[in-house]
Amino acid sequence: MNQEGYFQNYFHDPKNQFTIGQNSVRFIFRDRQDGMWLGTFYGGMSYYHDRLISFNTLVQSSVMPSLNDDVVNVIKQDGSGNFWIGTESGGVNYWDPLTRQIRYYTSNRTGGGLSSNTIKSIEFDNSGNVFLGTHNTGLNILNPATGAVKNYRHIPGDTSGLSGNMVYALLRDHMGRMWVGTRNGLDIYNPGTDRFTHFYRDNTGRSISATEITYLMQDSRKRIWIGTINGVSVLDTDKGMLKNISNSSLSYNVINVITEDHQKRIWVGTRDGLNLYDERTQTFTNYNNRPDLLKGNINSVVADPIGNLWITTNNSLVKYTPDTRSIIYYDQRDGLQNNQFNVYAGLSARDGMLLFGG
Repeated sequence: MNQEGYFQNYFHDPKNQFTIGQNSVRFIFRDRQDGMWLGTFYGGMSYYHDRLISFNTLVQSSVMPSLNDDVVNVIKQDGSGNFWIGTESGGVNYWDPLTRQIRYYTSNRTGGGLSSNTIKSIEFDNSGNVFLGTHNTGLNILNPATGAVKNYRHIPGDTSGLSGNMVYALLRDHMGRMWVGTRNGLDIYNPGTDRFTHFYRDNTGRSISATEITYLMQDSRKRIWIGTINGVSVLDTDKGMLKNISNSSLSYNVINVITEDHQKRIWVGTRDGLNLYDERTQTFTNYNNRPDLLKGNINSVVADPIGNLWITTNNSLVKYTPDTRSIIYYDQRDGLQNNQFNVYAGLSARDGMLLFGG
């Protein structure tokens, strides 16, 4: 029983080496370090300590709750504290951590479901609808109350339709506008007309650094950071003006993630290295050449409330403290589901819990 008075159940999962060895437990012994030794029936001895495993996993398994796919592409938390998990081939998994129930939203061959089971981006509007960007079948808007789904696809020649079918970035800004980043341009969805406004240039005619949008983030100053395959553009929403930041200071031009930490610093992860934005010089400091930090593909950068950055790559999870340059690497021995993580699949929940998908 936990501190809230609820029972936590533990079951054997053959796909997870960090679960109990067998469901039939014959004896339990607590040692002097408060470690729990469990003797199982033909499952050997299992050991548990609340400080032994740093990470818990939610995976596809025969034990409930279970995801319906092994590959997680994106994680978002809604206003009620529940999590929406976009997968590679299982659509969207809706996870209620209080009831420990998972509901699945998938494509339906007979119609009425999602346009695809490959989900790349998730966002919520002010009415509680869930916007779901797919790999190559456009945008879906899901009404969780009714289960109804509306699909939007790119139609060549439609000037107020969706710009492209690969929707990898979604953002609801401080005004409630829904920005839709595709690999063929940036759109704003208009719920009143159920149409899209294409955003290519600002009030002065300056264009975004590229039409292939990879990431969208709004910072505490209400600026919208637009990641592309050719660097970063920043939109001042008050003035309606764009600024393209010099690519020469970036470690790589293809942007995977943009994050603001609790000191209001902007971090940009690319396909080859981490970068810190300098507000004074309006350039980036490239961390790729520093021996104290990892190199290569930066898939997600998540800031925690106490000043750390949690950085996922293709082969590790790293806790980096910029102020002290402390760096700690985590791997499967700490309870990770894998050392491989996916782009966009990182989240800091409102209660301080950190989630990473791979």
